[in-house]
Amino acid sequence: MSDGAAAPTTSYGSVRAPRRDGDPGAPTTLLVARHGRTPNTEAGRFAGRDGEDPVLSALGEQDAARLGAVVAALGGPGAVLPDVPRPTSVVASPMRRTRQTAQLAAAALGLGPDDVTPDEDWVEASFGSWENLTYGEIAQRFPQDLAAWQGSMTAAPHGGDALTDVMARVRDARRRLVEQHPGECVLVVTHATCVRAVVHEALACGDEGMWRTRVTPAALTVVRYWQDGGVEVAAVNATAHLAGA
Repeated sequence: MSDGAAAPTTSYGSVRAPRRDGDPGAPTTLLVARHGRTPNTEAGRFAGRDGEDPVLSALGEQDAARLGAVVAALGGPGAVLPDVPRPTSVVASPMRRTRQTAQLAAAALGLGPDDVTPDEDWVEASFGSWENLTYGEIAQRFPQDLAAWQGSMTAAPHGGDALTDVMARVRDARRRLVEQHPGECVLVVTHATCVRAVVHEALACGDEGMWRTRVTPAALTVVRYWQDGGVEVAAVNATAHLAGA
């Protein structure tokens, strides 16, 4: 580009992800957020769908409030994520930490607790015999199982879920939202494994890719889906709203 040429601009809906020629219409935008911090998060303990189902800690409530503030500001001047519209619907895993986070975020959007739609397919993986243990405790007690699980999509903790199982249900949940909310923006409050599953599918990663996405509590990942099958990852683990938390 010459020095005098104008820089190309990218506005919402003008990206090149759609696969067909012509106007593909507005995409469905999913804002996928992990829940805020819990006592387990702060202690580094595994908490899956069959664990203690902890509530948000005081810091986790602050996380959720910050998430709500940044989501409510979308679509306006100075928004942290330019060209991402304000969500009109909120979906959450039915676990307590995700419901709390979603309800606090929904309140910032002017929605009530009953406006948060629960969906079991967005629930965290089961970690079986590893529930409520730290990584160090798992490495000490189950070294062979941990070694098999790391980097594998099919190995599972004893009594827990393989990542392929989580991937399958998250894929189904994502497809339903795209079908049910064409051209809309939806906030999904879920868990670390599910956020990784969304990114893994959107980027068509190999198995190793599932393990290479950092997922911070209350961070935002943004993916756009067109009805013709086009997909664009707009942000992964965005945390600017958590600065100083």
